[in-house]
Amino acid sequence: MKKLVFAALIAGSLLNVSCKKDPADAPTLPPSTSMDIDFSNFQEDGKTDSTAVDTTKFDHWGRAAIQAGVWNIVLTVNLAVPVLSFKEAFNHTPSYASKKEGWLWTYTVTNASGTYTAKLYGKIVGDSNEWRMLISKAGAFTDVEWYTGTSKNDNSGGSWKLNKNAFNVTEYLNIDWSRSGTKEEIKYTLVEAGIPEYGSYIEYGVDSSLTMDAFYNIYAAKENHSVDIKWNRTTKEGNVVEPAHYGDNDPRCWDTTLHNTVCN
Repeated sequence: MKKLVFAALIAGSLLNVSCKKDPADAPTLPPSTSMDIDFSNFQEDGKTDSTAVDTTKFDHWGRAAIQAGVWNIVLTVNLAVPVLSFKEAFNHTPSYASKKEGWLWTYTVTNASGTYTAKLYGKIVGDSNEWRMLISKAGAFTDVEWYTGTSKNDNSGGSWKLNKNAFNVTEYLNIDWSRSGTKEEIKYTLVEAGIPEYGSYIEYGVDSSLTMDAFYNIYAAKENHSVDIKWNRTTKEGNVVEPAHYGDNDPRCWDTTLHNTVCN
């Protein structure tokens, strides 16, 4: 009898192990565009150099290129490692880490500043996903929490919070993004405490249902300066509204060759 009871216990234990549920599925990565903005329409044919943008032929497009270029430099310098580390995650398969940490994508990335080890943790919490990126660089720093984020399970929207850099882990930039139908929008806001530029932002959006299917809304808090830019991503024609520069709220337009033209 004792042997039968023992055998039954062993069988029950094996059955319990075999029926144990596997960890939940890994969360879906937010789209790569959730941490990347397209500046390509204002970097064409070398016309962003100071000589070209000062000519009367390209003045309106040039004003837009200058304003977009400021943010391009800021984001390129400060987001190089975060963007590189996030985009590389799409090339790797995650493994289950723990109930607390969720799933882990781990890999290395390399750019001009060196080689970095990335650990991206993601877990599903209700109808959202939570993200946490730890970055290491041999001989410099280990497992620095460079950015965190949240995203909807259906990838309809989310946000990122980025720190200044690995040696200054303080809030620097917030990114809010959304996608719905033909529309995609992303907004970068400077949130570094104590700087004159606090609250400055650039918002980029696309809507393939519109003729002017892309836009930037730019605001410089220090100068209380706003610039609104719209353009067609295929034809390249567009317009800019910059009250502080032009003295009014009227749009200034350029054509498919980026030359100034009369607005319709």
